[in-house]
Amino acid sequence: CGRACGVGQNCIAGLCFDACIAPTADCDGNGSCETNTLTDRNNCNGCTNECDPGEACLGGTCTLITCLLGLTDCGLDGTCENTQTDNNNCGICGRGCGAGTTCVGGECTCDLGTGDCDANGSCETNTFTDRNNCNACTNKCGPGSNCALGLCVGGCGLGTGDCDNDGDCETNTNTDEDNCGVCGKICPAGTTCVGGECTCDLGTGDCDANGSCETDTFTDRNNCNACACTNKCGPGSNCALGTNKCGPGQGCTLGLCIGACGLGTG
Repeated sequence: CGRACGVGQNCIAGLCFDACIAPTADCDGNGSCETNTLTDRNNCNGCTNECDPGEACLGGTCTLITCLLGLTDCGLDGTCENTQTDNNNCGICGRGCGAGTTCVGGECTCDLGTGDCDANGSCETNTFTDRNNCNACTNKCGPGSNCALGLCVGGCGLGTGDCDNDGDCETNTNTDEDNCGVCGKICPAGTTCVGGECTCDLGTGDCDANGSCETDTFTDRNNCNACACTNKCGPGSNCALGTNKCGPGQGCTLGLCIGACGLGTG
């Protein structure tokens, strides 16, 4: 009693026999011969025969390994890793790339169709569909365009705009007083957006072209119903006898020239 067989041996008829056929061995004592003693650096040529750091088990012999240029033995196990492409040793030994990334050129890079556009370390942006990051971070699609498979497609037609930047051209820039003609152009008080232009409300006009509609075209006899000079005069010229100027003795009422001088008066 008390006589034990060695690791990897079985007791048969009172004698200890190797349970496995060389070069395999049952080094963990679980009854299976899964260890290859020709290549296992922890059991090289025999169970528990561990190779020194930087050595690999080659043909059952511990052999010092020298990595080629560009390769590094990060685990000191005789295995040379390429830190330019190894997801567990990306750029430097021990630096692992997270889920959804691949080691490219020594950097953990988001997989195709994804991006870390908020720089939080995760690749949550879908660059195939995100119109603000289409095909690449910060590549924003234009008004009315959407991102499909990394390409900006579509666009707003004449008189429409994507003024809330949601990809739909729901804004009518011909009539929208907050987006008149183009997104963001706000018509001032007393004006209405007509045909994409901020136009003075009925009965008023910007007859001095100062940007405000202070002229009452219902009562101003010099600008009756409309500004007398609808076009801007050139340098050195004045506006005279405008088409909407009431004649001598006439007044402007509700945009109409009414009255006239009697015979022999002026």
